[in-house]
Amino acid sequence: MATFWHLLGALIIALGLVDVFLNVLAYDAAGLPVERSYRLIWRVIRAITRHFPANPAGFFRALGAPFMVVWTIAGWMAIQVLGFALAYYPAVIDGSLSHARLPSTFWTALYFSSATLSSLSFSDVQPQGLAMHFAAAAETLIGLSILTLGITFLLGLYQVVQDEGTVWTSLQHRALVETDPRSLLRPHFHGGKVDDLSPLWRDLHSNLTSFLEGMRRYPVVYYFHVRQQYRSLPYMFWFIGEAASAVRWGLPSDHPAAADPWLPGLLEGYRRAMKDIENRFISVPVSPEVPPVDRARFVADRAIARSGIDSVADFLELEQYMAMLAGIPTSADQAQAYDRYRQWWTLTAAKRSFVRAASEDFGMGAKGPANWPA
Repeated sequence: MATFWHLLGALIIALGLVDVFLNVLAYDAAGLPVERSYRLIWRVIRAITRHFPANPAGFFRALGAPFMVVWTIAGWMAIQVLGFALAYYPAVIDGSLSHARLPSTFWTALYFSSATLSSLSFSDVQPQGLAMHFAAAAETLIGLSILTLGITFLLGLYQVVQDEGTVWTSLQHRALVETDPRSLLRPHFHGGKVDDLSPLWRDLHSNLTSFLEGMRRYPVVYYFHVRQQYRSLPYMFWFIGEAASAVRWGLPSDHPAAADPWLPGLLEGYRRAMKDIENRFISVPVSPEVPPVDRARFVADRAIARSGIDSVADFLELEQYMAMLAGIPTSADQAQAYDRYRQWWTLTAAKRSFVRAASEDFGMGAKGPANWPA
């Protein structure tokens, strides 16, 4: 029977150490028990706060991710305490762990394991024999190692969170109106000339890539819910997607702004980021994409500059806005316009579904702020 407890304890110890290794030292690997618990914790928090007033709900949801961080490190410690306690349990029974006035139960083994991992080393339980001394020393060493790796984990994690906040703040500072993504573009168009759009796309691509890699490295970053809607993950993706797609497909393909070499890379990274986050984190179902209308209907509606179909009406409004901003007439090339519409709607439909799902997942409602796309 002692062999069973030793093997069970060793298995739990190994499981905990592998989880620490994957979360802290392995760059692109999912953790085992701890990371798997994040989604469950988030669902519980959402369920508890669902019927709260807006401000208290936002406050408690904002505490969700910090609680997960504490849970992660405490979980690593608790797994080791349990594993070593199971391994110590036969020694408590046969006297290899001298425990004076304490009972010969699993709770004594758990108490000794807790004291040893934290290196407190109370004298009322003493190991007898070389094997027990080595086991206790190993547990203390593991406890100190987990504490050190936990500090490393915290420093790296909060650096990613800070970088994410920098992206949000940068978008708000660059935009003339923080609720209008297109206002991000106005300073770059002067009398029909394009000025410094490449640095904007390059910076956004760099920020988006860094954020996605940070989230891949520290999955708990996704759950850092910010109480202000305009400092949230859905807002960031809505803002970047609206601005980039407006220039890429709202202008004729041969326009210098639409042909910017940094723009395709940003949009491709944007697509991949949405897909990665959707597959790994979002529990709310993402709506299926609505296909674009056929060419004949698009051409007919574009000829009269209005449409009863939302996707076409939105594109026509975008095209007119960008023509005004760039100081050019609306393109007369119907074939090219339809091709731009199809590409724009493919990304826009995916983006709107993603933003709605992420907003609902964060408890912001299905739409997010009132002026977000329906």
